[in-house]
Amino acid sequence: MRSRKLIIGVAATGLAFTTFAVAGGSPAWARATTGTGTYSCSHETGSVQFSPAFTDTGTGKVKATVDVSLSACSGGTPSVPAAQLTGHFNFANGGSTCSSESAVNILGKLHLGYSNGAKKSELTLASGSVVTIDPNNDEGALELNGTVTGSYPTTDGFDEVTGDTSGNCTTGVHAISVAGDFAML
Repeated sequence: MRSRKLIIGVAATGLAFTTFAVAGGSPAWARATTGTGTYSCSHETGSVQFSPAFTDTGTGKVKATVDVSLSACSGGTPSVPAAQLTGHFNFANGGSTCSSESAVNILGKLHLGYSNGAKKSELTLASGSVVTIDPNNDEGALELNGTVTGSYPTTDGFDEVTGDTSGNCTTGVHAISVAGDFAML
């Protein structure tokens, strides 16, 4: 009888250790770290989509969706090899001055994810963040500057995104296709 109780006790103890190991979650070394310092990237690809299309006679309710991959990056601790810039922004004036060639102020928060596993960041767009559409060359540009919180925090994050536009200011700009360029965050 005694040997049966001992075997059952050992089995119950093994079950308790197994439950603890599964419930314990990720080990400390596998958790995301908060990145520090600054980094720069020499290549960007992706798009900025406008909905509804950005025109001269718009409704004043244009929303933009950003999805830009940053690569060939260096700097920061841990070092940033690549990042993803995503999110939405709105036009301060609603988005109804496409062909003015003047910079149109934008407002919003964008998100940065990192390929190195660092915790995500948030870029809060500040005054001076603008969209410019060149109606003569079907080109567009964004100047994004503001405060980065989370990993790689800074009060002067900057990204300039340029590319060809789909559509024009008369029929409506639906997107800017991003290729090339520079980001410093």
